[in-house]
Amino acid sequence: MAVRTSPVLKAIGLVPVGLAAADLIARAVRRPPLAVVATFTVLALVPSWLVEQRYDIIPFALMLAAAPEESPRVEAIASVAYVTVSLVFVYGIQNGLFFL
Repeated sequence: MAVRTSPVLKAIGLVPVGLAAADLIARAVRRPPLAVVATFTVLALVPSWLVEQRYDIIPFALMLAAAPEESPRVEAIASVAYVTVSLVFVYGIQNGLFFL
């Protein structure tokens, strides 16, 4: 809601949204089965003005399941990053830092 108060904040808020959309389109073009996941992800998220984190879990899991395999080192680094970010979010949600 804070983003709606200022045109500058709206513009700043649209940058990560645009990057995410461009990444989603690029992945769907490179891997056609992801086009179905991308389409339903957009259809599920667009109607909501407030997207809760629980709505991102299924599309994110499907994207990860359809992702090409990387080297074991890249997979390990990604796993550590996911666990770290997840712990930060769990801590923040538990303490009321991120969400209402």
